[in-house]
Amino acid sequence: MKYAFKAGALLLAILPFAPLAQALNLDLNPSQSPLSNATVTTNGGQSWLNVGAGTLKGTLDGKSFSTYCVELNQPLSWDATHYTLASFSAADSNMLNRLYTVANDKVTNLAAGLAFQLAVWEIVSEAQDSFKVQYGNGSGNFGASSWTSTANNTATQWLNEAKNLDASKVTWNTQRLTNAYKQDFILASTVAAVPEPETYAMMLAAMALMGAIARRRSRKL
Repeated sequence: MKYAFKAGALLLAILPFAPLAQALNLDLNPSQSPLSNATVTTNGGQSWLNVGAGTLKGTLDGKSFSTYCVELNQPLSWDATHYTLASFSAADSNMLNRLYTVANDKVTNLAAGLAFQLAVWEIVSEAQDSFKVQYGNGSGNFGASSWTSTANNTATQWLNEAKNLDASKVTWNTQRLTNAYKQDFILASTVAAVPEPETYAMMLAAMALMGAIARRRSRKL
């Protein structure tokens, strides 16, 4: 069955982004990627898919890597596969960056990995801005069955926190690892923090003080 694949979460990529035209070799490791069963829908509850969700781990161009799935209509391959980088839509990229910022450090077990994956699918699959993962009236195009209510609630909480996060606090950047015939994934990395004006002022004051001390010492010599 086309949809009976192990889907998961590609997390915490501390690799620098490569040029968009560069081919990347992704090799996932099933023994390092325990997955939890999830039942989800992408068309308002007309049909349901049984998938596996959790943190996927392996290597990207030989470097340790972890991630989340992006699609629900493509099979996942555990074999080494060539990928290229692409961009998410501006709206999806904005929310994924925010999600990583508020929740990446909270993914410490399988249950949290399931919640993070559900949140990712909500962002990339949902046509509405409701961000309610649990399926029900008014939940939009994407949802999950009620028996995963804990993960649904956690995912929805993280999405609301991400949506309300101050833009100046976003510390992650995301791109799409894409293959025409296989499951797409997320390539995420942290971005350098921009100092706030108060920080700049303190730095300048400290530099001025150091300069004054240096001048005073030179006069005494």
